[in-house]
Amino acid sequence: MITADQVQSLKRRLLMKGRDVSDRLAALLAGQTPSATDLLDAEPGETPIERLQRYLALVDRQIRATVDGSYGLCRGCGEPLSYETLAELPWAELCLRCDSRPA
Repeated sequence: MITADQVQSLKRRLLMKGRDVSDRLAALLAGQTPSATDLLDAEPGETPIERLQRYLALVDRQIRATVDGSYGLCRGCGEPLSYETLAELPWAELCLRCDSRPA
């Protein structure tokens, strides 16, 4: 289980990532071509704008989860995610087992 201090640290990272993704989306909507170095993999047929919107929604869900107490729990099985997983990807929503299940 992650501590309250760890959650606050990860929340700060989520807020920074949300700002970054929002800036990229604004640039794209303004006709610029922002870099996409660490974004989610594109879904089939997904436009760059849709991809950024999906990523921003994911980060936003995780920020809200830090407030409602559900942050760090797998959305698939409800088991806690490890701090190591969240430190690497603060927006992670699934444990390794649930993430590897076929869609």
